[in-house]
Amino acid sequence: MKHKKIVLLVSIVLLILILVLCSSDIQLYKSSLRNSTNSKWNNVKTSSTIGNTKKLLPNISYSIVVKFNETLVGDIYSAKPIYIDISNNDFGTLWFPLYKKSEFQISTIIQDSQTFKTDSTTCNIQIEGKINVSGEYMIIGLCSYKKAKSLVIEKIMNDIYKEAKEKINQTTGNTR
Repeated sequence: MKHKKIVLLVSIVLLILILVLCSSDIQLYKSSLRNSTNSKWNNVKTSSTIGNTKKLLPNISYSIVVKFNETLVGDIYSAKPIYIDISNNDFGTLWFPLYKKSEFQISTIIQDSQTFKTDSTTCNIQIEGKINVSGEYMIIGLCSYKKAKSLVIEKIMNDIYKEAKEKINQTTGNTR
């Protein structure tokens, strides 16, 4: 009977120790994250009307911002960026102590329409597309939920930003 109490007590202490270490700033882990990103753009068009003449405007560099809750990645200081919000996506079991492994698949539709007007000119921007990201991650060791979430989400956000920036500007002929 005494032996069972000691085993139970040691198990509880170890569980508490693991939970405390996983929620603290002590980080001893190995991680891997593999993902692939692709996109399809149905419409990327910038046109302007000067007087009664309508023209397509090439070589416009678009500002992109990817958002997950309060975290922003991309051209965050631009005046009117195109926002890609991935806040409603689930990235699996990041809370599990010592071993976190999951697959994820994100598909987000981007639709943006902006109009800029002056006395003599009107400029319209219209963008429609879809970005798909799929992959898997594995984190082994002492890694807090907050750190694990940061590792996975920031990588995905940066990949979405790069894909959108490259493909939208490539479609318009701008390589900046």
